Amino acid sequence: MWSRVSVWLVVALAAGGCGGARTTGPAQAGSGVCGDDMTMVSPPGVCMDRYEASRGNGDKAASVEGAMPWVNLSQKDAQAACEEAGKRLCTKEEWTAACTGPPPGRTYPFGDNYAPKTCNAVDNGAGAAVPSGSLKGCTGAFPQLYDLVGNVWEWTASCGLGKCRVRGGSFKSNGKSVKCVAGADFGTGDSDETIGFRCCRNP
Repeated sequence: MWSRVSVWLVVALAAGGCGGARTTGPAQAGSGVCGDDMTMVSPPGVCMDRYEASRGNGDKAASVEGAMPWVNLSQKDAQAACEEAGKRLCTKEEWTAACTGPPPGRTYPFGDNYAPKTCNAVDNGAGAAVPSGSLKGCTGAFPQLYDLVGNVWEWTASCGLGKCRVRGGSFKSNGKSVKCVAGADFGTGDSDETIGFRCCRNP
């Protein structure tokens, strides 16, 4: 004979309760729609690389934990590397949404207060780029987005008058420069050890 407890257990397990695998929100969308190397940022509804781009085979951008970020390339070359991977550069609006999260948004990807040792900005003391994803607390407002601020600036697809926007700051940046809304403009042909990128694609 079925008891009330037995019936409850069957219903709960079917719904994913009691330790089931049911998930909701961006983590579910990221794993199903975007693949293992990207996370869904919604809004605006775009897949974004979890890690800063590293150099893959054939000059193809790769999103790999523990790889060094690919630096010293122009915005045009960063865009080409994303296209080789079937992706594109993120716009500054997409990048900002990933960093702040849904409105009203965060000041930094990890919260509203600056934490000097959380990401690889100048106060962290590394003095150079570190492998992407190695600072586990340096995550974005959506699951498994690492190093959105600090480590290396990131090229975006947002350009005008011969300059393109970079976001996120680098290992040389102070707390003000690694706020989610902070950015800088560089010439489309500029390259530097402090500038890298990450890729996006439409789901």
